[in-house]
Amino acid sequence: MDPVVLSESFFQRAAGWEAVQHARLLLGHGHVLSSNWSPPILKGVVQSGDITYRAGLVIQSEIDVENLCSCRQSRELGTLCPHSVAVGLHWLRPAAAASNAATTAKPSSAPAGVPSSRTGGPKPSIPAPGARMLQRAPQGKPLAVHVVVPPNFSDSLQRGRLACVLEGVSGTDRAPLDAWIRRGPVALAPEDEAVVAAAEAVAQGNTPGMLQLPLADAAPLLAALVGFPRVTLGRSQPFAISAASAPLPIHARLQPDGTITLSLRPQSKPPALVPVGAALWLVQGPPHPGIAPVSLPPAVRAVLQGPVTLTRPQVPLFLSRDWPALAASPSFDANFQPGDFELTPEPPRFLLELAGGLAQLHATLQCAYGTRIMTVGVTQPGEAAWIPDPSSPRRYGTRDLAAEQAAFQRLRQAGFAGPDAQGRWQLVGQDRVVAYFARVHPRLERDWEVHLEERLERSTQASFERVTPRLNITPSGTQWFDLDVAYAAESGTVIPASEIQQLLRGGSRRLRNGKLALIDSGAVEELQEILVDAAPEQVAG
Repeated sequence: MDPVVLSESFFQRAAGWEAVQHARLLLGHGHVLSSNWSPPILKGVVQSGDITYRAGLVIQSEIDVENLCSCRQSRELGTLCPHSVAVGLHWLRPAAAASNAATTAKPSSAPAGVPSSRTGGPKPSIPAPGARMLQRAPQGKPLAVHVVVPPNFSDSLQRGRLACVLEGVSGTDRAPLDAWIRRGPVALAPEDEAVVAAAEAVAQGNTPGMLQLPLADAAPLLAALVGFPRVTLGRSQPFAISAASAPLPIHARLQPDGTITLSLRPQSKPPALVPVGAALWLVQGPPHPGIAPVSLPPAVRAVLQGPVTLTRPQVPLFLSRDWPALAASPSFDANFQPGDFELTPEPPRFLLELAGGLAQLHATLQCAYGTRIMTVGVTQPGEAAWIPDPSSPRRYGTRDLAAEQAAFQRLRQAGFAGPDAQGRWQLVGQDRVVAYFARVHPRLERDWEVHLEERLERSTQASFERVTPRLNITPSGTQWFDLDVAYAAESGTVIPASEIQQLLRGGSRRLRNGKLALIDSGAVEELQEILVDAAPEQVAG
C-alpha cells in the first residue's frame, strides 16, 4: 500500500475542521518544537503552557489513523487532537519552504496563482495544420530572445490585454521572432526556450513576432517571463516582471466592539492592479517600470475596493488563515497581534429530543453554547468553531469537543445507533427501550435538558410507573429515631425488597394497574450514598 501523502486537506478529513484551526493556532504561536514524518509514523513535540506533549499519528491509510499524543483528549476519548495535527502542519511548513527555496534557486519562478513554466516549461500545444514554428537544434545558430513591451503597456493592461513584441538577436542581427523561421534551425538557452514555448502555446502552435492577448489567456506567458532578463519598455528601458510579491500598504485595526477593519493607507495615486489568471499584479511606473504579483489572501481582496469590516465570528479564521500572509509584508500595519486574543473552552448545555414509541426510539442530540445550538456529530457549512465573548473584544470561547464526545459516547453506551447525516440516532426493540427508560433516562434528565415528543410522552405515562425510595422517620425517644426505607410506585403500590434488585438490573414488573414499574436507579444510588455517610445501625433489615 502506498504511503499517505500529508496535506492540510488530509488532516481536515481525518481530524475535522476545528482540530485543524486549533492546530494552526498552536503552530502560529510557536508551540510546536519538532516534527518528523517516517511513514507510517508522524511524531513530534508540542509545548502547551507548562506541559510538553509527545504527539503524533500512526497513519496506515486515509481511514486508519491512530493518535499517539499523551494529552487527555487522546487518552480518554481516542480522537485526533490538535497537538498531533499541529505536528503534521509543522512538518508540512518546512517541506513547503524547502520546495520554494529549490524553485527560487532556478533562473526565475512564477508567483502564487500563476503556473510555473521554469520547471520543464509548458507543454507545447499541438501545432495546427500549417502552423509556422521556429526550428530548434543544438547545432543551430545561437539565438537570444528579447521581449519588448509598448510604452502604453500600463494602459493596455488596464483595458484587459497583454501586448508585447518578441524578437530574436544573433550577433548584430535583430529581427521579429517569426522572421527567424525561414533562416534555419536555432539554438535556444533554457530560459529562452521556456519563453518561446509559452508564446507558441498561446499562439496555437505558431511562433509569434507579436502578441495581443486577453489577460485571462496570458498567465502561461507571464509565468515564463517572471525574472526573464531581456524584457524592456520600448527598445532600451529595463522592464522588470518580478517574482517577489509587491507590498500593499494595508492597515488592520481592532475596533472597541471586537470587529477588525482592513483598509489601504491613503495614497496620492491608487495602486494599478490587474488580474491575470488566478493572480493579481501591481503595475509599477517610473523610475523602475514593471509588474509584480500581489500576495493578498482571496478573502481580503475586497479591501482593494474599499475598507472591509470583519465581524467577530470572522476574526478567528482571519487570524489563523490570512494573518500570516499579510504580516509577512513590510508595509502591513496593525494595532494588535494574534497573541492578544484569548481562546478558552466553553461548557455546553446538552439538549436531547426523543420521539417514537416503545418499539423504537428516535433521538437528536444538540449542544448549546449561549444562544448557538449545534447538532452533535453534524458540521454545518460555515459553522464557526469560536464563540465571541460579548464582554471582551479579545476573548473567544471554543467548543468543548471533549464534552461533546463524552455525550456522544453516553448515547452509544445506552444502545443507540447513529448518528446519520442529519444527526439522528435510533434505539430499536421494546426490551432495549424499556431498559433505557429504566436505567439511563433518569440520569440524562438530571444532566441534560431532555424533551419527549408529545405522543411519546403520552405513551410512557400510560405504560410506565416510576418506583422511588421513600424514607419514613419515626421518633424514638430523646435524640433517637427509626429510619425505614420503602420502595413504592407513583400509584402507591409498595414493591417488596426482594424485587428491588431485579428492577435495578434493568428488569420490570407489571403492576395491578397494568403499567410497568421502573426503578429510578440514580435515586437509589443517592440514597445509598446518604446511608453510607450517616452510618446508621441496621436492625432486622
